[in-house]
Formats: sequence, structure tokens, C-alpha cells
Amino acid sequence: MINTISKILKELRKKKKLTQAELAHGICTQAMISNFEKGESSPSSIVLYEISKKLDVDINIFFNEDYKSTKNNTNESINNTRNIIKNLIRNRDYEALAYIIEIEKEKENFTDLKDQQFLLWNEALCDFYLHKDISMALLKLGSALSLNKDICTEQDINIMNSIALIYFEIKEYEKSLDYTYKAVNNYKKHKITDKLLQIKLMYGLSRNMAALERFDEAILECKKAIDICVTIESLYLLGELYFQIARNLIIMDKADKSTQYLNKAELIFQIQNNKDYLNIIEQLKIQLYKE
Repeated sequence: MINTISKILKELRKKKKLTQAELAHGICTQAMISNFEKGESSPSSIVLYEISKKLDVDINIFFNEDYKSTKNNTNESINNTRNIIKNLIRNRDYEALAYIIEIEKEKENFTDLKDQQFLLWNEALCDFYLHKDISMALLKLGSALSLNKDICTEQDINIMNSIALIYFEIKEYEKSLDYTYKAVNNYKKHKITDKLLQIKLMYGLSRNMAALERFDEAILECKKAIDICVTIESLYLLGELYFQIARNLIIMDKADKSTQYLNKAELIFQIQNNKDYLNIIEQLKIQLYKE
């Protein structure tokens, strides 16, 4: 059984005879340390660095056991690495992500085509978000797509969506919309069943349509995505979808119709403790009330 970061952290803390609260002091909360040790979340590179200093160990110790592979445990190691990478992506910790990808490239464990594609895909995200290298990111994402020529998989569709997101970030909305449509069409053609991915793609369509001033179409996409959220009882992107509708209505000079959607978005963001969106909504409401 391969030791995970959580197991190593727990062993080192006990060896140092520290409570979770003592280890957390000045770094994070006790609850966060508890979650790290349970494997429910991964510490950012900065937090892990501070923890390693308090434990008086090299930060690399947290990865040594995770990344030792043998013929018997290679698959388990790869699965564990994929999960760590996904957590880092969710936390937008591209610095730690780049570090782990470099380790994996050196070890050459990712020999399966799907795993190679996964690694190249996430390396491209580091190029864009960490190194600000748009050309290299798009080149690697294109290469990642070309690795799998037999059938379009869910991972391929996610890579298409990443390309669309990069074009959206650099304000090339037509290209972004084209790639999002490509992802949507492949989602339908290959009968992918992941509803969260479908919601993500529809949200991407709505954002691009809004950026191109196709507001009615954007609102329609949001409403269709909201219906899916309700059907599967998921809050995934639900707040963002309600906010997107409200924003489009305001731009269309239909502020009176936007209030109900702003209120729904605000309620969801309160549940999620999404302070960034809550601040935006607060400022938006102040502006609307003034008018």
C-alpha cells in the first residue's frame, strides 16, 4: 500500500508529538489539518511548505512514498497521483501542480496513452495559468487531443473545454465558442453521461454567447443547465448560472427581472461561502438600487 500525503503527514505529526491544533497554529486551522490527514483535501504548496518547516522535514518527504513505483503498485501510484492533481486543479494551486508533473515526467510512470494525455493536459494548464505562455499551452492541448485518435472520450471533451476556456480568457470569443460547440457535439455524439460535464459545457456556451452579445441565447443555455442541476439535485455551477442570467438581464436593460436571479445566486453563494461572488452581488445591488 502506497503512503499518501495524508498518511505521511499524520505519522510525522505524531512523531513530533504535536496535536493537530499545535501543528495548525500560525499556518491554517485545526479542521484543515484534520481534512489533510483524512485525505479529504490536499494542502497547497505554500501550506505544505509551512507544515514541513514546523515538522523540521524537507517538503519532498511528502511525495517520496507517493511517487515510488514498482511493477506491483504502478497503477495505484498513478491513480493516487491523478487524484492529487485533480485536487490541486480545484484549488488552483498550479505551482504545486507543476512540481508534481515534473516528478512524474522524470519517473516516466505514465505510459498508458490515457494517462500520458492526462499529464500533458495538466502540464498545458500550468503553462497558461502559471507561466502565462498561451502558445505553448494551446500547442500542448492540441497535442493531447491528437494522442487519442480512435474514439472521443470524456477526457478529450474536457481538453476541448480547456482550449475553449483559454480562448475565452484571452477574449477570442468566437474561437472559444467554436471549441465549446465542438465539445458539446462530441458529448452528444459519443453519448457521454456525466451531467456535471454537460452543465460545465452549457455554462461555457452561455458565457461566450454573452460576450458576443447574444444575450437571449445565453440566458436560454443557463436555464437549460439550471434544469439539469435541479433534476440531479446538484449545486454545481448553479449560483454562477443564476448570476449569469441576472447579469445578462441587467445589460439588456431588464434590471427589474434580474432581482429574482440575483437573490437565488446570492443564497447559493452564501451556502458555499463564496465571498468573491457575494461581494460582486452586493456591489451590483447597491448600483441597481441607486438607479
